[in-house]
Amino acid sequence: MDDQNVRNVMESREWFNLAANTLKEGDVATIEGKPHTRADCLAKALDLNPEFPQAWKGLALWMQEADTFTIGGKKYVRRDCFVEVVKALPEDGESWNNLAIRVNVNEKLEINDKSYSDKDLYILAAENGADLFFAWFNLATDAMKGDESVTIKGKKFNRVDCYAKTVTIQPRFPDGWKQLGLAMKTDEKITVNGTEYTQRESFFEVVKMNPADGEAWNNIAIRVPHGETVSIDGADYSDKDLYVKAAEKSPTLFYAWFNLANDCMKAADETVEVDGKPLTKIDCFAKALTLNPKFAEGWKQLGTPMKV
Repeated sequence: MDDQNVRNVMESREWFNLAANTLKEGDVATIEGKPHTRADCLAKALDLNPEFPQAWKGLALWMQEADTFTIGGKKYVRRDCFVEVVKALPEDGESWNNLAIRVNVNEKLEINDKSYSDKDLYILAAENGADLFFAWFNLATDAMKGDESVTIKGKKFNRVDCYAKTVTIQPRFPDGWKQLGLAMKTDEKITVNGTEYTQRESFFEVVKMNPADGEAWNNIAIRVPHGETVSIDGADYSDKDLYVKAAEKSPTLFYAWFNLANDCMKAADETVEVDGKPLTKIDCFAKALTLNPKFAEGWKQLGTPMKV
């Protein structure tokens, strides 16, 4: 390396350190009369030394999605910067995941003369990031359907396996538990961190962490037979109690209102309190149809003579 290259590398490191260690998010440094954000500093570092993967990653993480930077005479958008990271650091699972997020379904991304789909990229993220729970989650959510499976490090994983891996790594991730429950079959059981869970119990974990999730309350209610109660965080709930919770937490969830009326209320004049307001069976059907007027089954049930 000649003297000029050495100077460039040293100056590049100074720009990187300014961005990484001095400036905070939103800070702007004025240098030679010009404002420099963290991303600007990293672009400057890369202009001096493009073989600097940490700077490429920093730039990719700190630039905005619509930003474009010219480095070495070439324009780079955010996705391009992550490409530069994985070219130099193929073991960086986080960057593979960040690339996958930015690749559309059915699109192929060329890296080092090889084509990658979003699924390919998520697999590389999971293979190279042992603790990247969101890589497993994104793989199952964005790139897999039905009973489809993928092979990661020689082992097959279906969607349920990927979601189970997600919550094994990060058990405090309610969306992971929710998608696990939705992907599981009714009679299926899965072991997470030594504890066995049914489909219904996966939804329990959601409402324990996020009691505002009306959809999860509804999904539990669907799986509680009439006359049975379930205990969640020390409180007992019937199917009616659970549908009421669903309607209270997510009042725009039309099927929670429909299920409450259809599954748990008999007489036309039977009432239930939702957010302190008494509602009849007809009121609940009407609420469902107000939210979704194209719901044919709701109109059918509303028009069916009520039991008295």
